[in-house]
Amino acid sequence: MKVYHSSDTAQVGTRLINDYKKNIELVRPFVIALKQNKECFFNLCLSGQYIRAVLGKFNMKNMDTYFVKWASEGIFEYVRQNEFPEFPNRIESNYFFDSIESSKRLFEEDWGEEDQEERDKIRLFEVELRDDNPALFDMNWFDEAFEVIYELESLDQIDTAIEYARNYFGGKQSENYRFEIVSNKDRFFNTHSPYKLKTEKDILWIYDYENNWYILPLLDFDTLERKVIDGEVITYTTTSVQVYHEKYCPDGKLYFQKSEIKDYGISDAIHLGFGEWVVNEYQKLIESYKSKI
Repeated sequence: MKVYHSSDTAQVGTRLINDYKKNIELVRPFVIALKQNKECFFNLCLSGQYIRAVLGKFNMKNMDTYFVKWASEGIFEYVRQNEFPEFPNRIESNYFFDSIESSKRLFEEDWGEEDQEERDKIRLFEVELRDDNPALFDMNWFDEAFEVIYELESLDQIDTAIEYARNYFGGKQSENYRFEIVSNKDRFFNTHSPYKLKTEKDILWIYDYENNWYILPLLDFDTLERKVIDGEVITYTTTSVQVYHEKYCPDGKLYFQKSEIKDYGISDAIHLGFGEWVVNEYQKLIESYKSKI
């Protein structure tokens, strides 16, 4: 199943790991509180509101909604454990969309008001999801629950948020529903490849959504060569860069970028080689095909 995943941390050649930031530790106290009673959960949220007020007083940007996120996740996890255990834990899962258009809409909603530097950190990947039965949910219900917890003032509002969680896991559609794909399977690999890849492991292609090119740089370990020059060890590497465009380059194209590594580890070689290729070749590639339009 071809799906799309946005990330500000994923790197080429890495695999997606469930809850690699260990956010479950931020959610667990809210689940425990709900298991005690709603009053306990309410008091924990009040503590969060106080922290939010303190952070707001000192202008700590982007911190004021953190507890709301984890409190909302706590409600959803509590409902899942008790009523929908057949579905994956949201926190220990990855999220995907079934189209580039849906990914772009979410990007604009979440990052549309950020400056260009922050927007440029987000990259879109196309991956093949190895999950025979991924869960599909209307993400609007989570947003609704989030808003309720953000303005929490009474126990009745907790019941409202719990009902939204039931709607989410129960498959109910809101008026302007937006589906997200949730899966706790941790193996993903790209199948949109015009080449037979040398590795069978999980591969994430870079997707340039502005120009619609797929790019995959891989370090060719067979070409590694070390020389000692003036007492300094220099490593020579070659990075292969595979590119694909559905319209302009459907058969794909392969580039090779040679690099010299000084004061860098081998793990940095692919980033160095790819960066040099982008500067030297990629812009030429884009312009050459644009001129044919």
